[in-house]
Amino acid sequence: MNSLKQIILENKSLRWLLLFTNWVYQGIPQADFSEKIYKISFTVIVALLIILSVNFSWLNLFLAIIIGHTVNWLLNCNISVILIHRMKYLKTNKEALFNHLFSIKKNLEEKKWFDFSVSSGGIIRGSMNKYSDIDVNVVRKSGFLNALKAICFAVFERKRADFKGIPLDVIISDSPKDCQEKTDFTDTIVVLVDKKKLVPSYFNNQINLSEAKELNNKNNK
Repeated sequence: MNSLKQIILENKSLRWLLLFTNWVYQGIPQADFSEKIYKISFTVIVALLIILSVNFSWLNLFLAIIIGHTVNWLLNCNISVILIHRMKYLKTNKEALFNHLFSIKKNLEEKKWFDFSVSSGGIIRGSMNKYSDIDVNVVRKSGFLNALKAICFAVFERKRADFKGIPLDVIISDSPKDCQEKTDFTDTIVVLVDKKKLVPSYFNNQINLSEAKELNNKNNK
């Protein structure tokens, strides 16, 4: 599977297949339980509304599911991640990425439904470049309302970034351990917001966003 993906990445004319696979999966297999339920329910509800408004047939049911899944993809996914980070058809720049991260940090500082938020990936290696995306992992507090607020935040931030051409992946974690798993148990993490100082309990080394920006500015790619 990895070799097939590498073949697609190396052949620009085949990279459109990444758009199709992203539409199919929409990050559902990797999502935590709350976001899985949300995305599956979204498709089902849209499909149900469509099928209730037309004469039932198996073809109409199939088309309703396809439409529901597509609406789900357009609303809940960040298309810029695919076009810039995966397909490399478009470009971004580090300044724009960090400006957007600082704006997310500011937005999060006003919220009370989460425990902490971190960023991982190329940002902690100092390897951000014109094809990089930014990963923001938000560990929500328990409870249905907190899950709902977390999902609304993720949807809003993904689309806000999309309209600005920023490749942003917002990951909602249902627990700190889920966050560790989704960041590949990395030793070092970029801390966006951690009011209760919980991050040191789960990650050995932490740097702030300004330090991460300085680290990546040393790389002139």
